[in-house]
Amino acid sequence: MIGQLRHSAIRNFKDKYGLAKAVIGVFCDCELVTDDEGFDSKFSYRMPFYTVLDGLWKIEEYKKEIVKLSVEALEEMAQQPLFLRFISLLIDDTNSMMGKSMETFQEIRTTELKTELTDEDKEKLDKLYRQAYSYVGLSQETLYLFGLLSQGCQPLFADPTLVTRIAEMANFFTNMLVGKNRKMLKVKDPKKINFRPIDMVKSLALLYVNMADFENWNKAVCADERAFSMGMIEEGGKILLNSRIPSAEVVGAKFNELTLVLQDYIDEEIDFEEEPPDEFCDPIMGSLMEDPVELPRSGAILCRNTIARQLLVTPIDPFNRQPLSLDEVIPRQDLKEKIKEWKREQREKYSKTSAQRPQAELEDAPMD
Repeated sequence: MIGQLRHSAIRNFKDKYGLAKAVIGVFCDCELVTDDEGFDSKFSYRMPFYTVLDGLWKIEEYKKEIVKLSVEALEEMAQQPLFLRFISLLIDDTNSMMGKSMETFQEIRTTELKTELTDEDKEKLDKLYRQAYSYVGLSQETLYLFGLLSQGCQPLFADPTLVTRIAEMANFFTNMLVGKNRKMLKVKDPKKINFRPIDMVKSLALLYVNMADFENWNKAVCADERAFSMGMIEEGGKILLNSRIPSAEVVGAKFNELTLVLQDYIDEEIDFEEEPPDEFCDPIMGSLMEDPVELPRSGAILCRNTIARQLLVTPIDPFNRQPLSLDEVIPRQDLKEKIKEWKREQREKYSKTSAQRPQAELEDAPMD
């Protein structure tokens, strides 16, 4: 009865936009927790918000308002809007919680592999299982939320400020859950920590499927040399198809279809035969810049994505610690054109080399 009354009150609340924005705002404010146990405390405070956001998303009127917030964020990127900060924190939460989960799994496995457990070992295991329960629960909630939000906030996810971070996060954890190292996630009593890897793979697969129409996303996924592989997509799809869970099977079938889409982007990726000049590389990330900008007071030049991520955390120039906002950075179109020209030249060299290979192979082949 109480639950029904609460649901009715939320559904009938007049300022749905204001309520959705307030919930997201408080979620972000949890980042300000500064007590001695701030790391775990802020996640404990945030935990109920995942349930609230899930509930709001399932009410169509609130879903529209949340999507509206994501659209507004796209229009106000230079001002570091609330919803952009929310997604950035969600990425950080996922990385932190999944990282903690993996560390705890490894400790549990190491302890359980002992031939004989002492009382101290048993006490340690009990503590580790409790920790794993919390970390895994939060990991599953954050991934689930990404799966939900990808059904309406795709343009924001595909924005250059976020797309690489989200794609690399998705690749890394998908690889971890379905790749050859997934055996590291096995413990003797997975039910004790409510570990549901199928649900996590399903949430990640939903993210990939919902983002598949965005070129920026597909490029970012395939450019991730650390974690991405086509085998990862195929294995994830197979796991979902074999899950005997109807909703997971549907997602698995769509996930498998991505191999055809992503193959085109893999074919586009080439290894440049020459190292790019230092002036073309981001000084923080070390990678080739796509959209170079100059910081007005320090004069440093780096990729727009890099400084945008930095400013989400701290609104200062990382090179001189002076206050800085994204709308102050100066586009370096001249340098951008030079980088484009260098890439074009490298592609031409690659094409010529590729064209010569078959002939060279024929010439080197042994005669019958």
